[in-house]
Amino acid sequence: MNPEPRTPNPEPRLGLIAGNGLFPILFARCAKERAVGVVALAIEGEARPELEKEVEKLHWVGLAKLGQMIRILKRDGLT
Repeated sequence: MNPEPRTPNPEPRLGLIAGNGLFPILFARCAKERAVGVVALAIEGEARPELEKEVEKLHWVGLAKLGQMIRILKRDGLT
């Protein structure tokens, strides 16, 4: 038995766990240019505050809270 085909998401979104450096900001900008929404989990003390301007939604989290990060992404509809 074949599983039912998935319906494509009309508004693609990605989850980003953001640490330090420019990569998270550049990644988010590139996604935005391609009309892909980004929900970012910014690691406290690491990620740059200016990331907030580049993403659809930003959550600040402690590094030790990986389980919390996963729950946040799932709550925002990302798997």
